[in-house]
Amino acid sequence: MNRLNAIDLLKKYTGLLPVSYWVIAFILAFLRTGSLYFYNGEKSIATSAPYVYILVSLTCFLFYAFIFAVLIFSLHAIFTRFTDKLFDHTVTSNGQSNWLAYVILFFGWLPNLIIRYPGAICFDTWRVLHIYAQRRILDSQNGVLYSLIMGKCLQFFEQMDHINWGLWFVVVVQYLLAVFVFGYSIQLFQRMKIRREIVGLIVIFYLLCPCIIGYFGVATKDEPYSVLMFFLTILLMEFSIDPSEFCNSKLRLFFLYFSVSGVCLLRKNGIYVVGLSSLFFVPTVVRERGAKQFLIPFIVIVVSCLSIFPVKGFISCRYRVGFNSVRESLSLPFQQTARYVKYHRKDVTNEERRVIDDVLGYKTLAKRYNPKTSDPVKGGYREHNEKLPAYFKVWIKQFFRHPFCYLAATWEQNYYLFVPEAEWDNITLFLDCDTIYKEGETFFLPKRWKKFHKRVFYKPPVLKSWKEWAISKYYQLHKQIPIGMMSNVSVNTYSLFLLFSLMFIERKRWQYVFPLMLLTVLCVVLGPAIQGHPRYMFPVIYSMPSLIVYTMFSFRREPTEVCQEVTINEVEDDRSNEEIH
Repeated sequence: MNRLNAIDLLKKYTGLLPVSYWVIAFILAFLRTGSLYFYNGEKSIATSAPYVYILVSLTCFLFYAFIFAVLIFSLHAIFTRFTDKLFDHTVTSNGQSNWLAYVILFFGWLPNLIIRYPGAICFDTWRVLHIYAQRRILDSQNGVLYSLIMGKCLQFFEQMDHINWGLWFVVVVQYLLAVFVFGYSIQLFQRMKIRREIVGLIVIFYLLCPCIIGYFGVATKDEPYSVLMFFLTILLMEFSIDPSEFCNSKLRLFFLYFSVSGVCLLRKNGIYVVGLSSLFFVPTVVRERGAKQFLIPFIVIVVSCLSIFPVKGFISCRYRVGFNSVRESLSLPFQQTARYVKYHRKDVTNEERRVIDDVLGYKTLAKRYNPKTSDPVKGGYREHNEKLPAYFKVWIKQFFRHPFCYLAATWEQNYYLFVPEAEWDNITLFLDCDTIYKEGETFFLPKRWKKFHKRVFYKPPVLKSWKEWAISKYYQLHKQIPIGMMSNVSVNTYSLFLLFSLMFIERKRWQYVFPLMLLTVLCVVLGPAIQGHPRYMFPVIYSMPSLIVYTMFSFRREPTEVCQEVTINEVEDDRSNEEIH
């Protein structure tokens, strides 16, 4: 056997890396370096000499580019050379093992549900409950369907003098949905015949991930939305693996309809994510000339998206839902304008000042600007939709004057996506259903809500110490490696981009699964905030183990190829033994 030195080995296994891999490495390095600029603080950086900062930034950029290039090469080597060993084609799934996954998840998560009784409520949910209690017109800002379900459950059990059960019922339904979806993903892994050791590690991750167990018992629309988005991802994985079998299963098509409808009804951005993702089906449908196995799932997704509009219309008419404000979808341009006014006030003309004041209120706009969240800025929107065309003309003019200002407003709000070492602060993970009132000054809650709070829920004192202990453990667990890193927002963002890059470059089937997650990240970038609100990234965090398995499955060779290689190796071994004898 010829011995190879280190240089020969590097040339053999890297081939100096394809240009496409280096492009991906440079993009990720640019995102990482730029995010550190905002993470470390612009003021501290400005104190150093410009040439020193440029030299340090260039050094960091090249260093991270090398790190990402090595990481991409390592993942490619693992997926191409060692993935076959992670699948066991001699193992067949059975009903007992499938049901066992559901049982383990149900009882493993159950303590986290019990100690939160009757449930934790975030700011948005409290706002909805207060509107219901005052018999005011519902708005669609916090999800009409979830608000309607929550209010009706509370009204029903309040008539029985057990309003606690109303909140508990909603929380338990969310819990059962999560058990079913996560258990269904385990079923998929078993059908993919991945080794039991890997499945066991994923189950352990499900049982320990703080972003999963920490939200059991929290009444918020983001929890069922994330679970259903994860369910939709799993179903599209099934479709990608075997389109014919998926198309012939009425149950799977119903699940597809249910998940798409639920995602679109629970959050307003769901219709955009799913609708745009469905467009990636079109090239395949055209190329396959409308083949049944590709056309039917596409039709189900489109029909599911369209069917939510009559449902929303009925709910709006029946339960007096208020108008749908556009301020949520305009969070990013509003935030950019606020930063421009704060740092470039002298460049704002009188006419521009008048136009901005008609839309956002110019006098307090600079003070309301918070680089981490756009909530204070968009909260000042005057609801003058007819004046938006004039505003956007001003917005475009100011962009060409100071384009970096707009880039900085976007990046500083989202650097959390690319800085794993940033502190994890989740302001929605409340101890119980009244903690939000203890933080009333922080969230600018009206004082009149306190009267509503006093007559609503009863919290068993015996559970208080357990709740505090559990929440403290969630925070500690999130900072521990490897479980903490697996639930870290930035780590999941980088993992998503790396997996997608490998699938795209190697021309694997990425177009059915990955657009959902990539568009989810895009919605986070365009949305109000991610710092302190990691729940917006929960669909990606929940789906990451499945995405890794799906990528490995895509890189694995067919069983016949593996058997042929084994046969060839056995023949070569026999020949060598004969030569020795």
